[in-house]
Amino acid sequence: AGGWLIELAKTTPTISHLVGVDISQGMIEAARAEAEAQQVSDRVEFRLMDTLRLFEFSNDLFDLTNMRFALSFLRTWEWSQVLRELLRVTQPGGIIRLTDADLPDQSSSPALLRLFDLLAQAYHRAGKYFRPQARGVASDLEDLLKQQGLQQVQVRVYRPELRAGTLEGQLFFEDMRYLFRTNVPFLRKWIRVPDDYEALYQQMLTEMQLPDFVVSNLTITVWGSKQGTANRK
Repeated sequence: AGGWLIELAKTTPTISHLVGVDISQGMIEAARAEAEAQQVSDRVEFRLMDTLRLFEFSNDLFDLTNMRFALSFLRTWEWSQVLRELLRVTQPGGIIRLTDADLPDQSSSPALLRLFDLLAQAYHRAGKYFRPQARGVASDLEDLLKQQGLQQVQVRVYRPELRAGTLEGQLFFEDMRYLFRTNVPFLRKWIRVPDDYEALYQQMLTEMQLPDFVVSNLTITVWGSKQGTANRK
């Protein structure tokens, strides 16, 4: 919670004021505690706010607005509204920056990829993905910024890999073990769950524990500048 802002505050001490928002009081409290522990609480502020409503900020306020992993709470028809609000609170000449990740689309586990394909179909029908396939949101970030009139839009693409035998790989295995068990009601709500789902699930668990297991996905960061001349304070 608050990790991006806290890291930015520590690595760039010339930035005088950073503000983070979240709808969860627990996350806000955790972020405030971490900022205090990292000794940056004098420059980093966290506010309880629902980003699906109008932002509680004045116009042209921030030099940089940053939003990460919005797939977790945005549906396809809400992106434009939220981006307009980011644009409103960003100074002319300021930067809007987005980072998001699509579902894994490469893996040594065929069962894992098939389960992610089912999840992508459900995400699409639930309104979270623009299309019913693994690359459902992150690949659209560049176009979303250009549609809002941002200039000099740039893109950086990452493809992080997770492998068996590493801490990250083990944590991913635990996440998938829970995800594809607890997500069954969601899948059943939006798609037809195949009769062999349980067999797929068990196959996934087996394949993910093989020594050569690997999985990767696309993570994309895009940024662009708001039209107008910067008005630095």
